[in-house]
Amino acid sequence: MKVYNTFATTLTIRVDSGNPPDVAMFPQPGLMADLAKEGKLLPLTEFMNPKQLTEAYADSWLELGKVDGTLYGVWYDVSVKSLVWYNPKVFKQNGYEIPQTWDEMMALSDRLVQEGKTPWCIGMQSGDSTG
Repeated sequence: MKVYNTFATTLTIRVDSGNPPDVAMFPQPGLMADLAKEGKLLPLTEFMNPKQLTEAYADSWLELGKVDGTLYGVWYDVSVKSLVWYNPKVFKQNGYEIPQTWDEMMALSDRLVQEGKTPWCIGMQSGDSTG
């Protein structure tokens, strides 16, 4: 099933009408979790060898496909457009702690501004002209 712009609606209609796809590639993990909690998905381990999954994926990646401790999905593609990069040497030199929550990230941002530093920058893509 490859209908990205209407995925959530189309998948929900098909599942509710008793015509679910054999495999669905969820662009949003929240919908997968909702369907799993409603009992409308099969755990992967019912039709895939758990040993092969653990050999193919790191535990941290398998955890991302679990809902309430049961594995329902694996990542086949990842978009890393939401990463935050930092310089570990600068953090160490300045005694900055790596934020673990959004509130800690905002507190660090405020601290950097108070120190006269710019906490954020942005990278943009421009097709073929991106270097």
